[in-house]
Amino acid sequence: KEKLSRIYKNPTDNHYYEKFDDGKEKDITEQIPYELPANWCWSRIGVLEEINLGFTYRPHYTEKGIYFLSVKDISGGKIDFSKAQKVSEETYKNAAYGSKPQKGDILFGRVGTIGKPQIINDETPFCIFVSLGFFRDHLNLINKKYICSWMESNLFNEQVQLNVKGTAQINLNTGWLKGFYIPVPPLKEQNKISLKIEALNKQIEFINISYSKVNKLRDLLKNKIIDMSIKGQLTKQLSTDEPSSKLIEKIVDKKHKLMAEGKIKKENLSIIYKDSDNQFYEKFDDGKIVNVTKEIPFDIPNNWIWTKYKNICIISSARRVHKSDWKSDGIPFYRAREIAKLSEQGYVDNKLFISNELYNKFSKSGVPKENDIMITAVGTLGKCYIVKSKDKFYYKDASVICFENRFNLNPNYIVNYMNSNIMKKQIKNDSSGTTVDTLTMVKMNEYYIPIPPIGEQNRIVFQINQLFNILE
Repeated sequence: KEKLSRIYKNPTDNHYYEKFDDGKEKDITEQIPYELPANWCWSRIGVLEEINLGFTYRPHYTEKGIYFLSVKDISGGKIDFSKAQKVSEETYKNAAYGSKPQKGDILFGRVGTIGKPQIINDETPFCIFVSLGFFRDHLNLINKKYICSWMESNLFNEQVQLNVKGTAQINLNTGWLKGFYIPVPPLKEQNKISLKIEALNKQIEFINISYSKVNKLRDLLKNKIIDMSIKGQLTKQLSTDEPSSKLIEKIVDKKHKLMAEGKIKKENLSIIYKDSDNQFYEKFDDGKIVNVTKEIPFDIPNNWIWTKYKNICIISSARRVHKSDWKSDGIPFYRAREIAKLSEQGYVDNKLFISNELYNKFSKSGVPKENDIMITAVGTLGKCYIVKSKDKFYYKDASVICFENRFNLNPNYIVNYMNSNIMKKQIKNDSSGTTVDTLTMVKMNEYYIPIPPIGEQNRIVFQINQLFNILE
């Protein structure tokens, strides 16, 4: 037995009242969510549906027997028996009435995953844990699909949020679920609404599938554009461009000078060239020459050159910042996750900072500058962010690598190559088998990159931006 009620609108004062079985009435005008058509009415879900919930204890599981479902078994948007536990037939037989849903009942999540209503459409016997509940309509006077639509509506979610405020875990308590408001149309209208929603959902599903296909095609086209660009197939080569071999020689000379002055760490730099035998060779500072033909990924135009990252920029890491130095304000401090967000969104809601004093101290050994490239080195590898003129931040050692772009290459060209399929594949292969995916400075220094003349770099970046804008 339950204390039921009926909600009606009094035409004399236009107020809503709730009249209970015992004759008491209550003005609930301020609680009514919104006005309904004249032939609709408001009700409480507990008046329309019997609400049940499952086992309040965890039973003994068996290899064979009756399915025992919990909220994880409906989280995917349908009832899924494939990974469900089982209990003995005796446990099922002795289980409470309210823990054994039947065909026609509406199953829903109560704990963690709220809602996800599913109409039970077959006779498979099963029982449920307390993380699930179900509606049962003994009179079948309400369209079950309409009830499901109500559970997926903003109105339902608003009532959930109103009741769960201050609770540690979202829990659809059946005590206050009974009191949830639901708008009730005439049965024929419920049927029409359910059919309309079903038709619209099919259209939405079709649109989502189409949108997904378009996105995949867009990504494929973007990858193709980048792959063409790094092979010199996207733009016309100009004979007036100074060959890249001259550019690399100038950069290497500048690095030698910086090393001699003690301003950067000494490295064994190299020049890669193609000899008369059509083989590629790498000549190092120490005089060693190595045939690297098999390591060259693809052919490039004659006025381009293959080189290694260590020859075109200064790859550096940050000084150690201890957790005790983290602040709630000051200079932004970025880890790999923040750099990845900057790469994807152009902004980040940062929570970590270091003091101005510590930043100034680190500035003596180097901080990110305009047109430097920050690269994620743990987790999702190779996400790139080009430092802007207004940026002022520091970064976490080991999890982020900095490409100091001191020799004024086009940073967007380097990022485009980092985003190419061949570079992604190389980074992925080098990280396979490791406990945590990592990109080290040692590996990064030795990766190959094709370098066009500066003018060609600029034209490639311009052309990629033009084509990408068309695809958006």
